[in-house]
Amino acid sequence: MSDKKSKFCPHCGTTVKSEDVFCNNCGASIEETVEPTVSMPVQPVPYAQTTHSSQATVYVPPPKTLNNVAVIALIFGIISVVVNLLPRFLSYIGTVTAIIAIITGIIGGLKSQKKHLAFIGLGLGVIGITLFFLAIFGVFRFWGFW
Repeated sequence: MSDKKSKFCPHCGTTVKSEDVFCNNCGASIEETVEPTVSMPVQPVPYAQTTHSSQATVYVPPPKTLNNVAVIALIFGIISVVVNLLPRFLSYIGTVTAIIAIITGIIGGLKSQKKHLAFIGLGLGVIGITLFFLAIFGVFRFWGFW
């Protein structure tokens, strides 16, 4: 391409055809022609130093959810119901687990994708507290649990 119909890109110095509008190397518009002179050889600029910009795709992670909190509410809710149905000396442990199930059920219901598990744990926590108070007032004595 050393004939008279060739010209050089003003941005990267690559030899381009005279009918080209854009440089094949860097994509820049060719508006002015720069003819090489004998005293100044044209050195091609590496491709990494081009003037055009490209858009990069940026990954944005989804917002964090508290799915584990819903599962914890369900587990503690089950434990509270089971423990509160056992003999009276374990009912305080069942009450503590019921309170944990209620608190984690509320948090999981607000911030979890597994809301159904959080609400089931919340409900079981309420049932566990109810069983505790029924045991305190002696309702289970009539049912033969104790």
